[in-house]
Amino acid sequence: MATVEEVCEFIVDYMRRNDATFSHWYVGITDDPGFRIFEDHGVSRDQGKWAYKKTDTETMARAVEKLIKETYGTKGGTSIGNEQTTFVYAYLITPATKE
Repeated sequence: MATVEEVCEFIVDYMRRNDATFSHWYVGITDDPGFRIFEDHGVSRDQGKWAYKKTDTETMARAVEKLIKETYGTKGGTSIGNEQTTFVYAYLITPATKE
């Protein structure tokens, strides 16, 4: 699997290509990225800007989330989770999305 830095680079590169203003992005972790992004946050599957990447462990996912939030100033809540929480996700915040 990928390292913390590689997962971070994947997410950050996606954000740069789609809206380089990092404060317009929400970053979080989850065990079910499809449900979290599209159902909980209300991101459009077709028109929304979103990405996610699987990590090896919950600890690694938390490290990626923290690194992106602290380095790039993205938005994001206090993440809860368990050992299945191994996905890091990001989406572009719009008036239709729910943080």
